[in-house]
Amino acid sequence: MSNALKIIPYSVEYRDQALALAREMHAESASHRFMRLNEQKLLEQFRRASISEDAYFSLAVRDGAVLGGLLGVIYDQYFSDERAATELAWFMSKSARGSSAAVRLLHHFEEWASARGARAVLLGQSTGVDIDRTTRLYGKLGYMTVGVNTMRVL
Repeated sequence: MSNALKIIPYSVEYRDQALALAREMHAESASHRFMRLNEQKLLEQFRRASISEDAYFSLAVRDGAVLGGLLGVIYDQYFSDERAATELAWFMSKSARGSSAAVRLLHHFEEWASARGARAVLLGQSTGVDIDRTTRLYGKLGYMTVGVNTMRVL
């Protein structure tokens, strides 16, 4: 069996691992952990991404183990007919952080977005974990910081 990293579309074969990764991200996220995780809704998002031209969900997998995933969408800008893609969730298991898996997953998302006419890819950072490290990674990959995430829990 090869230990090569693969970026693959989500399939139900990886359901349990993708959900475990989502639980880990949810528990770690400063902006999401106070909200109940609806796994059925999440599974519907995964399914939708597998059939919609405007939704994306791919996994970084090595030897059958899911290292991370990226869920995103493409849409028309509210002020323009031009399209942009945004990630809704991009999360790597703790064991895969700092590896090439995250970058390969992002590049795959960028290729997907470009093939669908996106003029820009927008990334966020809502976990509140390693913000400076994540911002440096974005910069090294050619992204510019154009704002910040702020929130207030009601």
